[in-house]
Amino acid sequence: MGYLLNVLFAFATLGAFEAGFETGWRQPWLVLPLALVPYAAGWLARRARPKPAETIFTALSHFAPVGQLVAVCALGWPATVEELFGRPVSLFAWPHPVLLLGLLPYAALELFAIDARARILDRRPATVRAARRLQTRMALSAFVPLVLYVLVSSAVGYRESVRVHVEGIALLNGAFAALLLVFFGLALPTLLRHTWDTAPLAASWTRELLEGTARRAGFRCRELLVWRTGNLMANAAIVGFAARQRIVLFSDALLAQLAPDELAAVFAHEIGHARRHHALVFGAWAVGCFLIADVAIVAFDVESIEAQLALLGGLVLLWYFSFGYLSRRFELEADLTSVEVLGSAEPLVRALERVGGAHARRKTTWRHFSVADRVGFLASVERDPGLGRTLKRRLRLWSVGGVVLLLTALAGELWFLGSSLDQDRVLVDLRLGRYAEAAARVRAGADVEDELRAAVEHGAGLSTGEPLESIAERARAALEAGDREAAEAFLDLAYLRDDAQFVPVREALDLVEAGDRAGALRRAADESPEWQRSLARFLARR
Repeated sequence: MGYLLNVLFAFATLGAFEAGFETGWRQPWLVLPLALVPYAAGWLARRARPKPAETIFTALSHFAPVGQLVAVCALGWPATVEELFGRPVSLFAWPHPVLLLGLLPYAALELFAIDARARILDRRPATVRAARRLQTRMALSAFVPLVLYVLVSSAVGYRESVRVHVEGIALLNGAFAALLLVFFGLALPTLLRHTWDTAPLAASWTRELLEGTARRAGFRCRELLVWRTGNLMANAAIVGFAARQRIVLFSDALLAQLAPDELAAVFAHEIGHARRHHALVFGAWAVGCFLIADVAIVAFDVESIEAQLALLGGLVLLWYFSFGYLSRRFELEADLTSVEVLGSAEPLVRALERVGGAHARRKTTWRHFSVADRVGFLASVERDPGLGRTLKRRLRLWSVGGVVLLLTALAGELWFLGSSLDQDRVLVDLRLGRYAEAAARVRAGADVEDELRAAVEHGAGLSTGEPLESIAERARAALEAGDREAAEAFLDLAYLRDDAQFVPVREALDLVEAGDRAGALRRAADESPEWQRSLARFLARR
């Protein structure tokens, strides 16, 4: 989860740069000295007392996204990529492989931070290599989905017609996003199976024990796997939603540490997560919250990128704290399932004490209560079973609430997406230069805004794929003839075909409407002297 949050934050820095949160500096070479920071921090940690050393170690786990923020917003890394490859690093445009180049500082700094953290834990070369390999694979498993998203989207958008339809028609865009989400959900077991160092659990008494526990719990899966961590991590997990695609992971350290009944108790705990569909509940709340944000942006016409980022940032914080609250209680519910399957809490208590150790005995984390709290809860439930029933009832309400939120958000999203279908189709026709088709839709009663209707009417006489230069000349001729509305309509048509051109002069006409003649002339000069002269002649006629 930590690496996934790091990747998402690094991704968001590109949006912040695009929204204007930058210093204006163009010093990409200063990214290189950032690579020394993890090693300097590691040197300090190895010489510090345990508590400061632990703080430094934890801080290094967040170093890469912070370094990415510095590289992007302070040192202008995306501008450098654009200069080198001639294409902007845009988070808000259709994904292109160049977007991955914008994340290079994060990827490099994450590897340096992983190496530095591995050297803090242990100076022995074999242990350093094992820790570095484990953490690199975990980081890779969080980064690969982003790479796949960019590459799949780029492939879908390779043909302009397909890209414009999926990008421009909101219903298609939503369907594409939903398909991607389902694809990644189904592909996650395979992804982890190959990015982490795993192998099938060999035939042995351990496998027989785990298979017996699964039968007792009525649980089915595709594979039981050993997760080879170099004996550095004691953990288990069930990944996947359907029985035929689920994999169950047991780390080598966990298998080595636990007695047979303790291992069965941990497996039953993980079965509890799967049986109660905890991952799906998390997904319902997360997707529901972000869909609600999207609906709010549309419903309240939030056009400012800054405001949109602020809304999304607030939701991310809300999600972060609510996820932790819910996760800690889901762990308690999974503990109860373990007790139900085995008929006793003792094996799970011993497993928690053995795996958690003294460090986790009293420490509550973002996702887990402390071992002492979990053991105390199990003891309380043993004395008063009603506590367990109360917890399950409350969590069932959370689950139902997540589903209701998701369905409500989906209904709102579909309503807004469907309400814009007519206008989306007309815009797609105009973006593809299909002016006759756009005019036919409007004549047939398509519900479009007045400004778009004016553009369609002026474009009705254009040929399919009319060259941009020809449309621009029509706009300038209309301007010199004193017809500002026609000039704006033709410029809007040109903008829809290529948003990199004619923006200054279109904004100049907006300044004219606002009464800022001097500003309009200056802005038109950014396009060309010819446009400035045409605008000057237009103003002279007023």
